[in-house]
Amino acid sequence: MGLGWEPLDAAVGRWLVTGVPLASGLALCLRSLRAGRERAGWLLLGLALVSWAGGSGWYATVQWNLDVIPYPSVADALWLLFYPLALAGIVSLAAVRTSDRSTLSWLDGTIGALAIASAGATVAFEKIVEATSGSSLAI
Repeated sequence: MGLGWEPLDAAVGRWLVTGVPLASGLALCLRSLRAGRERAGWLLLGLALVSWAGGSGWYATVQWNLDVIPYPSVADALWLLFYPLALAGIVSLAAVRTSDRSTLSWLDGTIGALAIASAGATVAFEKIVEATSGSSLAI
């Protein structure tokens, strides 16, 4: 991490990046117990953060000192699980909070999200290919 003192580097680099999302995820899971109609959304967001913390924890405890980091690993799977859980949680909360909105509003939002995603892919795709030397995910 480069903070200048090895114990501090280890504490921040290994444990703080695991502890903060874990505590936040557990807090959201507890919040879901009293959230009423929004229970599923808050629970999914909490589980997403717990999943991220699990990936960080696995990396910090199992893979930290390895010379060759295995790919894909359990940490990668837990980190990737964050995204569908977070998306499902956000969509669930949005559905509850905007239940009186029309279908056209949802369509507008979808079109906007796809436009932003395509613009991001256009900007980032070439850099990603260069960084990976054009290699594929196939083993």
